[in-house]
Amino acid sequence: MDVYWLGNSTFRLKGKLASAIVNQDGVTIDPHVFSGPGEYESKGIMVYGIASESEGLVYQVTIDGLQVVYLTGSVKLEGIEQTDILLTSTAGAVADLEPKMIIPYGEGENLTKLIKELGGESVEVLPKLSITKDKLPDEPQVVVLDYAK
Repeated sequence: MDVYWLGNSTFRLKGKLASAIVNQDGVTIDPHVFSGPGEYESKGIMVYGIASESEGLVYQVTIDGLQVVYLTGSVKLEGIEQTDILLTSTAGAVADLEPKMIIPYGEGENLTKLIKELGGESVEVLPKLSITKDKLPDEPQVVVLDYAK
């Protein structure tokens, strides 16, 4: 699977058979848009929209056997059993989810501060993340993505 950051809070997850666009408004798997709590499936991609006790939603997307969790703000997490890759704009959920890979997003100073909080101030900025289930690191790793052009 390839992960691209499209800017702001939007990511493209490109699997072997299909792609999904994930942002705070939901998950788009052409031609379907899934938003809000519920369980959805399209083109072999599973999407779980999980309501939080606090503000925001959590989207868990399963693509190519990888569990990708997208947070839409500061949320209290329940109902997520496994996280391979975390897409987040806040450092608070990292300890709860214990992801293998953390991809921070945000703008300007907020993003810089988040990267430092996550311990990734010396990481290389990549145009995309290409990963498979068997290549996940043993220890949590921060990956910083550049805007996809």
